[in-house]
Amino acid sequence: MNAAKHPLLPLFPVDSLSKVNLNIAFTFKQERDAVIPDHIDFNYDVAYKSVREKPTVDRTSVITRNIITKGLLYFYDYDDPFILPYFEYDNDFDDYRKMSFIPYNNFFWNNIFTLRHTEKQKENLRFFSGSGHLINFREGNYGKDFLKINQGTDSTFSKFYEWYYTFWSSYKRIRLNRNLSQNEVYPQEKINNSIQSNLYRLKVQILLDVIPLGDTVHCSSYTVFDAAKTIFHLPEEPYTTPFLNIYFDICEIERRKMETEIGLKPRTVARVDSIYKQTVENMETVTRQYLKEVQLGKNENSMRKWNEYVIKNLNIDNLSGEYGFTVNPKAGETVRAKECYKQVLKINPEFEAARKALGGI
Repeated sequence: MNAAKHPLLPLFPVDSLSKVNLNIAFTFKQERDAVIPDHIDFNYDVAYKSVREKPTVDRTSVITRNIITKGLLYFYDYDDPFILPYFEYDNDFDDYRKMSFIPYNNFFWNNIFTLRHTEKQKENLRFFSGSGHLINFREGNYGKDFLKINQGTDSTFSKFYEWYYTFWSSYKRIRLNRNLSQNEVYPQEKINNSIQSNLYRLKVQILLDVIPLGDTVHCSSYTVFDAAKTIFHLPEEPYTTPFLNIYFDICEIERRKMETEIGLKPRTVARVDSIYKQTVENMETVTRQYLKEVQLGKNENSMRKWNEYVIKNLNIDNLSGEYGFTVNPKAGETVRAKECYKQVLKINPEFEAARKALGGI
């Protein structure tokens, strides 16, 4: 049949669907004097018409593909529901984005044997692992890396795959994404007539994935910068980037404290839940203190104080070194000069002797 009404939507507004055929079959079973769902067969096929901005020699601007999908939804462990990951989702995101955002949980898939791979499926996985891409199918493949695709200059794809969640990493630093409307710089007159606290809001969350199995509870946690709920309508200053990163690092420190406490015995779901909620409160308290003291990064002494706190706990210096950040613009030239001088000495140690021989210039 060609369904006039269906729940499917094209990927992009310029695309369209036709010849939509749906086949949905529900199977129930009797258990404990009740009829409960056993499984759902969900099959559909559709003609998908895609339109791209820039056609190439081997790809026209309009392409129609026949897509066939077969799915099976199987119900099991009715009395033991999953614990949804602790995280506040943006309700405007579709289900696929919400599901794909959660990092691959190796512990879960290695210990849940309800759905086993056939030999053919294992063979296919090995093929894609070596010759293709396995998306969100291993540890470390999440966040911005999850939907990372190479579509050249196709702005339609680049816009669709904009990602709002950045996972904390010791070897990556964050910057403001000015392409987001909530980070648009307001005119100076509007800034002057606004309460400063209404011009910016930083949002970081701790994502906690809890898997109870037998007499143990396995936990995986991540510190996530939530760009969807962050706003920043002020112009960037030389201290803005270290200001953001120290804030992010402070949240990561709280997550590590949480993991240490969760690791203590006994580990139960109720205890983990209590520790998580307390950690969120602690994170809000310490970040509120940070924001009050540093004044968006303008207070140099406070910035250096909190930077030392991060160095002590994470061994990351956001005010100098490889990141090249500076707090005070006027003092910044001195800081940068010292860093450049250190780099010169690494390249040519004899430079110091030559400098002194020339009178210390």
